[in-house]
Amino acid sequence: MAAKRADELRIDIASLPDMAQAEMDFRDTSFFRSGDPSLQLPSPSSIIQQFGDQGACVVKLEHLNLAVKIGHSDYLRLEEVKTMRAIRQVFADTEVPVPEVFGWRKYGDDNFIYMSLMPGQTLREVWPTLTSDDKTLICVDLNRIVKELRRLGQGSSSRSIGIYPQTFFYMARADHDLASINGGTVQDKFFKLDYEEGPFQTIKSFNDWLLAAATRQRPGPNGVTGPYREYLPDTGEIYFTHGDLTLGNIIISDGPGPRRIAGIIDWEQAGWYPEYWEYCKLLYGVEYQHEWRSDGWADKIMRPFETEWDVFAEYALWRCHVEACLRRRPSLQQNSNWLASVKPSGLAQTLELSSRRRLDMNDSVAALDTDSNTTTVVFVSHGPDDRQPKYNAAVLASFPSGHA
Repeated sequence: MAAKRADELRIDIASLPDMAQAEMDFRDTSFFRSGDPSLQLPSPSSIIQQFGDQGACVVKLEHLNLAVKIGHSDYLRLEEVKTMRAIRQVFADTEVPVPEVFGWRKYGDDNFIYMSLMPGQTLREVWPTLTSDDKTLICVDLNRIVKELRRLGQGSSSRSIGIYPQTFFYMARADHDLASINGGTVQDKFFKLDYEEGPFQTIKSFNDWLLAAATRQRPGPNGVTGPYREYLPDTGEIYFTHGDLTLGNIIISDGPGPRRIAGIIDWEQAGWYPEYWEYCKLLYGVEYQHEWRSDGWADKIMRPFETEWDVFAEYALWRCHVEACLRRRPSLQQNSNWLASVKPSGLAQTLELSSRRRLDMNDSVAALDTDSNTTTVVFVSHGPDDRQPKYNAAVLASFPSGHA
């Protein structure tokens, strides 16, 4: 177990709420300290009546300083409540500003999470209006917030990725599991819904599962095989990670003076992950041409993990396309524009091929008939040079013909 630091701060996880409860009010929060004992959180039915049934969304009741996050319980889970409550217990608003959670309601298949409304605009909304000095200050703020979060430890000599099950977590040097806040599976959307797993005891097991999810394998006694796996490090630090620290989840102040971070929202994917994970999620979901990536602003927040990002980005595309492919039930076809071959196993073949035309995204998944009994789904990603279009092809899944 790592030695404790002088600034260690423990939090009793047992003091955090029981997620099995159908509803919860946090009477110690500012919403209930207004002096009006009759004040209640608006019911889910009244919110639906006022705003309509919008599915997954956030509705704002500004007169109550209230935001209500709504979503299906498979996606919007109450671990997010535990995370925000824990963060607010450990850190002051000036250190890691997060919404104050007032309570929750379970309503049918949906969860309703009630929290304080964070004033300001998202970083994505204000980015075009920011000066270079503003952007620098914001990156300094984010660097500090990431460092603060990385002081959170798990209070155990074991190490895993996902949600941590023990009684305490504390501020200390990282020596812990890859887990989310309360002892369950990793919450990152990359793995939802069919590859949710964890906590993971080692970085290697997490990386293996990452490849398995991308290629729809189930690890056997010899693990998984696939392209680019060797570029993911199996050793390193495990840190508490927001997991979605991107432009839409960073709230920027509206007031006069320098533009600074007023809040960090959307903690639903938070947990303990390998050190490289936060960097990958900083970039994920931000368009390639955006200054956040093209001008290197994200690289000012934390040490870049460029190789790991390249692998993650490829895996994320594969996962997306495999899901689309399986839903679409692709037919067997040989395309004359392709030059490709696969291993006898039908798995993990990576090769470079030339094409006579640039493939559209809808054409980026095809099926190759490797033998009379097997369909192999292949993803093709564009190479970097459009003047000589080349594509990386990787076998994603292999299954009996007729079941595609």
